Amino acid sequence: MTRLLALTLLLLSSTALAHPRIDEARQALFEEANFEAAAAALENALDVGNLSRGDYLEVLALRALLAHAMGDADGRDEYLRQLVSLEPEYELPPEAPPDVREQRAAAAQAFRGERVASDIALDRDGDRFSGRLELRDPANVVASTQLVCRAGEEIFRSQGSDVFGLTPHWQSVSCEARLLGAGGTLLFSSQARLDPLGERPAAPRAEGPNGRAIGLGIGITAAILGAVAVGLYFAFRPTEERIDPSNTFVSPEFFME
Repeated sequence: MTRLLALTLLLLSSTALAHPRIDEARQALFEEANFEAAAAALENALDVGNLSRGDYLEVLALRALLAHAMGDADGRDEYLRQLVSLEPEYELPPEAPPDVREQRAAAAQAFRGERVASDIALDRDGDRFSGRLELRDPANVVASTQLVCRAGEEIFRSQGSDVFGLTPHWQSVSCEARLLGAGGTLLFSSQARLDPLGERPAAPRAEGPNGRAIGLGIGITAAILGAVAVGLYFAFRPTEERIDPSNTFVSPEFFME
């Protein structure tokens, strides 16, 4: 009973989360055989641009089935190639006829080991760094690419497939490549990192007003003031007179005590 309830909740949640335009396309294609409405719903789903990767794969599968139903073998095969280049093991809907399943299997065999992917080549020269996104897209399913790098609090975005930036050599640089489908759906991403070149240098000691120079200035000033004080002392002190017994009216007996 518990397992049945969990399965029911799972099915309800998946239905609630299904993309409405994709639901429209499925209904138009499989229940109404309205190919024009199905094509419009799928096109609208891409234009809206809020598809998940799973939604995008389903759009490709439905487009392949729609092309097959309309007798467009080339279109069917193109969509199947795009589908398996993203997900070689993708299962077509139960409504897919056997010959379309065979074509999917053939496309998966042909693209074995050739999936959509990207590499990031990073290089560094002192405080300068550069990155290049290297794309592998055997079925031309990727509509656009992005390369975004972060160093500290700074963000660097690619111009085309390349990114350049200036950052202290002791900071690491982290980059992410993003491969986007029609409508901006994220199809694939990869990451790479540049390690720092050495450690951050110690902060230099101040040599200006707050450093060693002010200490030297204070020492010189103190020495000058000291010399002036000594000079003033000798210049203005009272003259000390020596007492001579011959020039005094004090009796000689006073000096003999």
